Amino acid sequence: RYKMIAHRTRLISQMRAFCLEYGIAIHQGAGKFKADMPRVLADENNELTPAMRRMLTELFGELSDLEQRIAAMNREIAAIAARSDTPRRFMTVPGNGRLHPQYLFASAGGGLQFRQARDLAAWLGLVPREYSTGGNTKLLGISKRGNKYLRRMIIHGA
Repeated sequence: RYKMIAHRTRLISQMRAFCLEYGIAIHQGAGKFKADMPRVLADENNELTPAMRRMLTELFGELSDLEQRIAAMNREIAAIAARSDTPRRFMTVPGNGRLHPQYLFASAGGGLQFRQARDLAAWLGLVPREYSTGGNTKLLGISKRGNKYLRRMIIHGA
């Protein structure tokens, strides 16, 4: 899913750049882009060449197919999460969607391997790294170790 979303971002950026070469500015953001692009393709008065218009039409079709694949994957993940008790309970916590509870459950299981919540946070890479010597404790920055995708989902949910 993450790879498909990154590919979607690359496609949108590429199409925006092609349009900018012809003096056509399109808003940033996937939602605004998907609303503006059909208007740009339908406008015969803009400076797009027929070859560029054809290429943008093909890329926009590829983007639509990719959006459908992402939506199907989201539905599948939500269905799996609805069948499992642990992710379903985790979804009741404010800020959690349907995706990252299932991903956390798939990565960490039931969480029985962690003695306390801090151990889970350290496993995710959300606690400061510690450098201690001679009774002098020094906390450094957050380590950012662990699963980057899962950490990003949890932080965005928070």
